[in-house]
Amino acid sequence: MTSSTSTTTTAQPMAWNVSIHALNQLLHSADLAVVAAQLASTHYDSGVDIGALPLDEWTSYVAAEFQTLPSKAMTWRDGHVFITELPLPLHTALVAACNSVVEAATGTSNWHLKHYRSAMVASLDLLIEPDCSYGPDRGVGGSLPRGLLSWADYHTVKVEIGVTRGWTQLDAKASAWHRFPGVQYILCIHVSSDRRVREFKLYDVVAGQPLAPVAPRPIEATTVLSLDSRRLLGLPASERFPTRFAQPNMRVSLSDIVTIAIAKQTN
Repeated sequence: MTSSTSTTTTAQPMAWNVSIHALNQLLHSADLAVVAAQLASTHYDSGVDIGALPLDEWTSYVAAEFQTLPSKAMTWRDGHVFITELPLPLHTALVAACNSVVEAATGTSNWHLKHYRSAMVASLDLLIEPDCSYGPDRGVGGSLPRGLLSWADYHTVKVEIGVTRGWTQLDAKASAWHRFPGVQYILCIHVSSDRRVREFKLYDVVAGQPLAPVAPRPIEATTVLSLDSRRLLGLPASERFPTRFAQPNMRVSLSDIVTIAIAKQTN
């Protein structure tokens, strides 16, 4: 029994190393400055193809702890890897600002509506990662949706933020998250690298129904989302809200998210 366990634990990292090396070779051969320019063009709204890679090698790279380029910056499609969103400073700042604004909006920080950032749920075999994700703590009073194995996998809100990604890529991710058990809202934010375009889409997910098309709307000084707190926490009507948690709705200022992120770029 001991020998079998030892063999398993040493073989898996070796397989990962081979897979990671294969994708790293593709990344090293790509000129990221050229990729950034291509992503800024509408001709590359589906991403920049950097080469062919078998699905099993892509899967290993996604599961790896250390990555040359974050896997959430890429997508695997039809046997090829595409770079879709470079981790530029503006994108990083928008993600951080989203987490801080949502945390403040809950009224109870990270205690009841947990933020899981770009956590991937490997058990569902979707092989995709969000920019931000939020879900209820197990002690709030709800139930784990069918199909999920852990409370850490239960996310009622998925957030996608695009700087080099336009609506073609963001809409595709929204369609993928629509299949995710327990998701109530999908928020997509697009801020262009020159800051001139500032738009969002909020998808209201209804279980068992197709995702209704949503037109992009401008993010203005008064743009505040009102999200049903019971849906955010997966809380049945018979359960009380946690003390001090925002109710009946949680209000999230998209203007604050963009303003905070841009301010970090100018300081």
